[in-house]
Amino acid sequence: MLSYRQGQYGGRAPYWEIGIVLLPEWRGRGLGWRAQALLCCDYLFSHTPVQRIQAGTHAENAAEQRRWRRPASNWRGLAGL
Repeated sequence: MLSYRQGQYGGRAPYWEIGIVLLPEWRGRGLGWRAQALLCCDYLFSHTPVQRIQAGTHAENAAEQRRWRRPASNWRGLAGL
């Protein structure tokens, strides 16, 4: 399941918060990253006035954290969930 919701960063700039849940048997295949990339790059940035994407991950999800640390992601930090 992939979802998104809109908010206001600092009360001024619009952002989208995205989330994904995969069944255990589908994890570790890169499906989550591909789904998020399609949602963010191909839809949200192209069709909405968004300036920021936010996503959270569980502390044990090292693969997802590595993905968000890539230079193109403009990584801002990690807060444990």
